[in-house]
Amino acid sequence: MLEVITRGTASRVCRWLVLVLVAVQGCSVLPTKPDSAAFLSKAGWKVGDVVHLRTGRRISFEEMIGDLETVPVIYVGETHVSRADHALQLKVARALWERHPKLAIGMEMVPRVLQPVLDRWVKGELSEKALLEQLSWEESWGYDFSLYRPLFLFARARRLPMVALNAPGTVVKKVARKGLAGLSDEERSQLADRIEGDDPRHRAFVKEEFLRHGHGNFPNFQRFYEAQLAWEETMAETLARWLRAHPGFQVLVVAGKGHVNQRFGIPERTRRRVEHRYAVIVSMPIHEKGFEVSPAVGDYLVVTPKERPFPGHGRRIGIVLDPKRGGPGLYVVSVLPGSRADRAGLRAADRIVAVDGKAVQDMGDLHEAVRAEARRLTFTVDRNGKRLEVVIDLKR
Repeated sequence: MLEVITRGTASRVCRWLVLVLVAVQGCSVLPTKPDSAAFLSKAGWKVGDVVHLRTGRRISFEEMIGDLETVPVIYVGETHVSRADHALQLKVARALWERHPKLAIGMEMVPRVLQPVLDRWVKGELSEKALLEQLSWEESWGYDFSLYRPLFLFARARRLPMVALNAPGTVVKKVARKGLAGLSDEERSQLADRIEGDDPRHRAFVKEEFLRHGHGNFPNFQRFYEAQLAWEETMAETLARWLRAHPGFQVLVVAGKGHVNQRFGIPERTRRRVEHRYAVIVSMPIHEKGFEVSPAVGDYLVVTPKERPFPGHGRRIGIVLDPKRGGPGLYVVSVLPGSRADRAGLRAADRIVAVDGKAVQDMGDLHEAVRAEARRLTFTVDRNGKRLEVVIDLKR
């Protein structure tokens, strides 16, 4: 999908957004330094292998599902643009449902205030277009819905509850700017009641990612960390409340890998609120290098195939957009110095009205344009009432 920056988008570190919290959970497959010295040998692993991480033993997928049959909560982390990760989530969902029809699906992608929208979708009351509009999917999440569509359709076909877990992105990004102390009482009420930052391993992990990705737009790490905590604690609180209210259900949670790997994100924060068993399934692309695999990462590891980048992913343009600003096209809030957009001559306050001759009215239009396998894109922009063309080279 389009690597632009949009206000109001709750994406991850892969698409670090100005003025938006981007949690550190969508890029790296596994933490580079798992909290354990007991590293496992990856020799001989092949695509489709399932590894029981505590023992290092390779088992069948069916054996893993059998182990999970009585586990109340199962987490399957994702790299948001990985088709293999989304396919794994769906495969696990199908297998769990066949053994435990009282299955629910917890979604990081949707703020909990929009739970009624998911309810209407599951009941069959919304078309896909209405679902995306009412979720403001392009603006609030932004990753290509085609990656998530099979899971949404699976849940609706079987009337499986879908649970909106997340905090409102507007509140979380304010935490990233001003800290928890900078929230109004009304804003604070939209986050978890209890937000704890007393886990030194979690803090060190987040700080490592913060420093690695160079988040100059958030120079204050403490505020960045508070935003990360608000994000995860709110998801944990929402999940814990749902578990209490729906005994007998099994919940499959789909979320960014960094929220679930090593357990100190959503899993342990949920368990603190309501005691229960859980399991973490980790995926690892067959070609992934630069890290060691440790039992600390999770309970099961599934080896996934090497992938080509999802169309549009990695094609960073480097613009901050405000899709809510009135007027024609999409308003450019700012342009990242040295980016493709900057080199091409795109400027702040420009309005993108067309791409390659096709009118642009919303983020969906822009994503469709950039998803095409073009080497160059011609942006028609309105600059102070004058129309001009800006050509962006995607291969540079």
